[in-house]
Amino acid sequence: MSFQTFRFSACLMFFALAVLPPGAAAQKPQKALPAVQQAAQQILQDGIYKVTLSTPDGHNGVGIVVISGGAVNGGDPAYTYQGRVDAEGDKLNAVIDVVRYDPKEVSIFGPLDNFQLHFTGTLQQDGKAFNASGEATPDPKKIRLNLSGERLRELR
Repeated sequence: MSFQTFRFSACLMFFALAVLPPGAAAQKPQKALPAVQQAAQQILQDGIYKVTLSTPDGHNGVGIVVISGGAVNGGDPAYTYQGRVDAEGDKLNAVIDVVRYDPKEVSIFGPLDNFQLHFTGTLQQDGKAFNASGEATPDPKKIRLNLSGERLRELR
């Protein structure tokens, strides 16, 4: 169980104990269970993700990231990625530090060497995929990016 799932479950348990009449918490839930399960499934799942980046002018790039407990680590042939992603409900926010390690590789980021990506988006497929948009900062051209992520594997 991930920390986010545990935190969500603990909050639900606290809520149930705080607002239900005495003895009601011991009863089996009836119609609320499917809604609780559906909400819990929208937590971003830890795993290895393929990420596809695209710019409005048609440039595309692909990388791999590992998401574990909100930490993001990964890269592509020219850059390393490290940062955090936070998800609440079906919404996500991410701030990723991007550092070039191979200046010979051509990239959708152009000449940028060290910058941050700021993304907001939504979770898909029970937290195993996402779509987001954002921009690179500081960047005088204000590169806008679309990002999609698809979980390839669970973490061991």
